Amino acid sequence: MTPLAETAARPPHPAAPAALAATMPPRTGLCLAMVHGQAHTFLTHGRTGRTTGEPVNPDTAFEVGSITKTFTALLFAEMAARGELAYSDPIDAHLPAGHRPAVLHGGPVTLLHLATHTSGLPRLPPGMLLNALPAWSTNPYGGYSGEHLLRALARTRIRARPGSRVRYSNYGVGVLGRLLADTAGMGYPQLLNQRVCAPLGLPGTRCAPDPLTQATGHRRGGHCRRGASPGCLGPARSAQQAATWHASWQRI
Repeated sequence: MTPLAETAARPPHPAAPAALAATMPPRTGLCLAMVHGQAHTFLTHGRTGRTTGEPVNPDTAFEVGSITKTFTALLFAEMAARGELAYSDPIDAHLPAGHRPAVLHGGPVTLLHLATHTSGLPRLPPGMLLNALPAWSTNPYGGYSGEHLLRALARTRIRARPGSRVRYSNYGVGVLGRLLADTAGMGYPQLLNQRVCAPLGLPGTRCAPDPLTQATGHRRGGHCRRGASPGCLGPARSAQQAATWHASWQRI
């Protein structure tokens, strides 16, 4: 893998900016990264805010949503390689008594089940939608704390045999990130930076929003600051990354 910094920067085709603008809805900000062989090109459009903000550039940070799960999975693999935990560890071994899900059929849920969406946990924790509704268009995950997550686990009943089928789960990856952070004795953002982003040379990847360099998401008619605070499901969807570093991540 050739690092992005060692590939040649090429300007976009002269017709590309106009072609991109013609496909974009009004007030849209975007940065497109193209990597081919030993060359890379960035194409930008719009501003970091709906009506204000700076022009988008290759270092503008955008939320990458569920791509965050790939960072959490790599962090899990890194910690397993260090011997800090094992893929086959039952999650009950890492959870306090009274905050463990009930598995109705089959063996225990393992950390690997969480990482591969085969734990049987639902997409979201029970009760989370009700908690998120007041901030659904702005920051629905922000108010979901670690205590919420533990209480939800105590209420969860897993009906499918763990490992028997794939069921996409923000809940499961959120639990995995929490357990990884607890094992390392530090917060998930700090752990991700220390173990994954810094060693891979990805300084533009982070979990904490930075109003000076990030694009603010919005919907028609208003702002939508979905990344203001990721809450306890951050390991499933909280990462922010500039196109410069996203292109590097895709080459790893």
